[in-house]
Amino acid sequence: MSSTTEIYDYLIVGQGLAGTLLGVRLEKAGKTVIYLDDSRQTSASEVAAGIINPITGRKFVKSWRIDDLLPEAKQLYNELEAELDNQFWFGLPLVRALHNRGDTNEWLAKGGIAGYQPFLEDEPELGEIESLTNGAFSYGGVKQSARVDIGTLVQARRNFLREEGRYLDMPFSYRKLELDGPIIKYREVACRQIIFCEGWRGRFNPWFNQLPHRGMKGEVFLAEIEGPPLQRMHKNRLFIVPRSGGDYWIGATSNNDFGDDGTTQLTRAIA
Repeated sequence: MSSTTEIYDYLIVGQGLAGTLLGVRLEKAGKTVIYLDDSRQTSASEVAAGIINPITGRKFVKSWRIDDLLPEAKQLYNELEAELDNQFWFGLPLVRALHNRGDTNEWLAKGGIAGYQPFLEDEPELGEIESLTNGAFSYGGVKQSARVDIGTLVQARRNFLREEGRYLDMPFSYRKLELDGPIIKYREVACRQIIFCEGWRGRFNPWFNQLPHRGMKGEVFLAEIEGPPLQRMHKNRLFIVPRSGGDYWIGATSNNDFGDDGTTQLTRAIA
C-alpha cells in the first residue's frame, strides 16, 4: 500500500461492478481512489451473466436511455479491455421466445415504432435453439445485445489495483471509521470522501440502513449442454447464455426475502 501520509480523494468500499466502474470514472476525472473489499465474500458481480439487453419486459420496451447508454458502455468496456489486456465485451444476438399470438402481435407492433427498428428482428436466425430447448409459439430477435464478462473484469481490475497498492483485501468495520474533521480515516487510510458500493449488504450500513433497501437474490446454474454450441443468447422465461469457456449460464431465480447469500436446496430442486 502507498504511504500512510497520502490522502486519497475517495475510498470506495466494495469492488464489484458498481465500485469498479465508479472508481474508473473518478480516476479518469483525475481523482485518486483507493478500494476496500473482502474478496472472500460472494457477490452478484461474480456470478452475474452481464446481459446487455436493449429490449426488456413483457411489453418489449426499450431499456431506459439505451440509445445514449449503449455506445457509452461499449466504449468504456473496450477501453478497459485495452488497459487490462483482456476481453470483457462479447457481442451476442438475443432470441426471445414469444409464447402466444398476443406476444407476437405486440412484438410486430413495436417494430413499427420510431426508434425500435435498430433493436428488433422479426425472423431471427435460431441456430441450435430449437433442437436444445422446448419450442415456442414464435421468436423475436434483439439486435445490439451483448454479454459482459463481469467476473473476469472485476478480477482483472482487482489484480491491477493490488499491483498499484490501492486494494485493501479485508472485511469493512463501520466502528473503525473515523469521521471527525475534514479528513476521513480508516485504519491507515486517509481520504476526503467515502463511497459505499456494498450491494445487498447496504441494508446493514448504520448510516444508510433507514433507506428502503430491498436486496434481490438470484440463483443460477452453470451447465454443460451436449450438442453443437449456441451462438446466441436465448430468453424463454429464464436466460440461457453461452460463456467464453464453453459452458452456459442459466437463470436466474428471483427472491427478495432472504437472509444469506448461499445457495438453497429448494432452488436446486426446482431447477
